[in-house]
Amino acid sequence: MAYGDNRAYLSTKDGPAVCGRTGDQSSQTLDCTVLKSTGWVTVYTHAGDWGYATDRSWLTNADGTVSYCRRVNFADQVTCDRFDGTAWTSSTSPRTDLAYGDNRAYLSTKDGPAVCGRTGDQSSQTLDCTVLKSTGWVTVYTPAGDWGYATDRSWLTNADGTVSFCRRVNFADQVTCDRFDGTAWTSSTSPRTDLGYPDTF
Repeated sequence: MAYGDNRAYLSTKDGPAVCGRTGDQSSQTLDCTVLKSTGWVTVYTHAGDWGYATDRSWLTNADGTVSYCRRVNFADQVTCDRFDGTAWTSSTSPRTDLAYGDNRAYLSTKDGPAVCGRTGDQSSQTLDCTVLKSTGWVTVYTPAGDWGYATDRSWLTNADGTVSFCRRVNFADQVTCDRFDGTAWTSSTSPRTDLGYPDTF
């Protein structure tokens, strides 16, 4: 059975699964145990790299497969191992900007697993998503904008498989959502309105 940290119960196209890290430091593997219509099956990866302990995530993909994604090497590449119910495949991105640690998120999109986050700096506040498509890895940046209030930011997967980064902006009575469709970004800001009490009220 996998280690307790990073063990996850996941919904797959074949049935419920429990997946996690297995092996040891000298042979870093993963496995998924899935309940198929024919019974339980456990499948292991070849030895690889678990990645940085602070930055690992299991995802259920749009096609019902599952992926384990994490930063690897010099922390400027992401590896995603994908389990289709029968076998594992692995893909590592080119070296790229994987964004600041706070507000970095691993997300399931219509195109494949993605890692998204805040990039740039205070003078040029941008976002990016690095997504694994069927054609390979792609990183796309927003134009400079406003990251919003640090206490009030959220990444979301939308019903159509796009992703959005939403946050309060300006006088904290408007919300901006930037949406990534796998190719390009669009941005929309609400009128001034009552955005509700904070959790500390």
